[in-house]
Amino acid sequence: MIFGSLKEGPTKAMYRRKNKVLMLANVGMIPKLPWFSYSADGFAIVDGELVLVEVKVLKIGRKFVGLEFLERVPFLFLNENNEWEMRRNHEYYGQIQFGLFTFNLKKAKLLLYVHKNKTVEVVDVHINVPFLNDYVLTLTKVYFQFFLPFLCANAKDLGINSESKS
Repeated sequence: MIFGSLKEGPTKAMYRRKNKVLMLANVGMIPKLPWFSYSADGFAIVDGELVLVEVKVLKIGRKFVGLEFLERVPFLFLNENNEWEMRRNHEYYGQIQFGLFTFNLKKAKLLLYVHKNKTVEVVDVHINVPFLNDYVLTLTKVYFQFFLPFLCANAKDLGINSESKS
């Protein structure tokens, strides 16, 4: 975790230099769904389109590079077009899809830092509306059926003060 946090900035810098793109980070929230928020690693303008940027630093990047690295990434597979794609049942896929939803974007760039040779592998991720329909509904149910009731029931123990002191 600490290693990943330390390498996130350099990973974005390498991508920015190589692709000559501006990258900014931001936190987004949907006003009509205020219980949702997303902290983006960054954004880039690629071919005139604003895209979400998500950075992951994996331990396997310390031992493997190139194709050997990509083949060992547990959430990637080579699709029928011979392109690397994310597995839909992995939490990172949901995370990126949720970022696309929150910021109303169509595409993301997943940057994978490879420490062994100090490179960045880039995987395109496109919005998946059917996936998001289920995902957002599930997250909303979890929030209202479990998380919010838990907070209310444990407010005192959690140090949440529901009464304002004037």
